[in-house]
Amino acid sequence: MKRIYLSYCRKMRKEAVLMFLVPLSFCLLQGLAWHMLSTYKLYLWMIGKYGARAFMFINNLALAVNLIVIVAIILTFYLIGKKIDFKENMLSLILLLFLGFYIGDVIANLMYLLTEFPLTVDLVLSTLINTLLSERKFFIAFTGMAIGYIKSKL
Repeated sequence: MKRIYLSYCRKMRKEAVLMFLVPLSFCLLQGLAWHMLSTYKLYLWMIGKYGARAFMFINNLALAVNLIVIVAIILTFYLIGKKIDFKENMLSLILLLFLGFYIGDVIANLMYLLTEFPLTVDLVLSTLINTLLSERKFFIAFTGMAIGYIKSKL
């Protein structure tokens, strides 16, 4: 009985680490992409050569980055959902998934926005609202994970 419990705990630790680190890395990569796009936009604006076409180009690039991130989150968590026991560990997986996205967004904001905005309660709360309502990465990942789990059980 003790051996079964230990193997279960090891398996749950792997899932827990995966549920925390994958969203964290997605947030950091997306923050890096937004930082690079804003730097490129400022460069195009400063040289003044392209005018409005530069902003259209940057907006198209931002749309492409956003779509790539959404598709990557869905596919990644679909594959994770096929391998985990979602029904038994649902509450802990949801909590770790949310914390991964929230802490990843906070770190990305601190890395790329700290020169413009200091670390205050407003930044932390706006990141919480952004994680839940604006970007909806948590819900997209949860949906991909649930679909992968349901497909694996059929």
